[in-house]
Amino acid sequence: LHGQRWDLASLRGKAVLINFWASWCAPCLVEMPSLQALARRHGPEQLVVLAVNFKESAPTAQRFVQRTGLDLPVLLDPAGAIARQWKVKVFPTTVLVAADGRVQALVRGELDWTGPQAAALVEPLFRTAPRKTP
Repeated sequence: LHGQRWDLASLRGKAVLINFWASWCAPCLVEMPSLQALARRHGPEQLVVLAVNFKESAPTAQRFVQRTGLDLPVLLDPAGAIARQWKVKVFPTTVLVAADGRVQALVRGELDWTGPQAAALVEPLFRTAPRKTP
């Protein structure tokens, strides 16, 4: 929403959680506070949480951010191209990428990101060392 471009390759060395959501998706709205809590607990140095808004305008996404107090980086996917690239079929969908850049897990549907099931998915991301490039 702030014009910053994100490149997954530039995040190599950090665990990344990519959440696909929309303001019309009730489970997305329920899930968002726990995503925010997860991001705050780990901090951006350890875990980068990106919220990718699906096919909504910048003003619509901005209203949602203001209404909810969301402070995660929000990326816009106005044509759905990013969602197609990641083969997103349901919302929310969350992709977990380890520090070495490999996708470790895909979660379709809502999850409490502060609970033990989420911890079992997130913690291994930190144990995967970045691959050295020749």
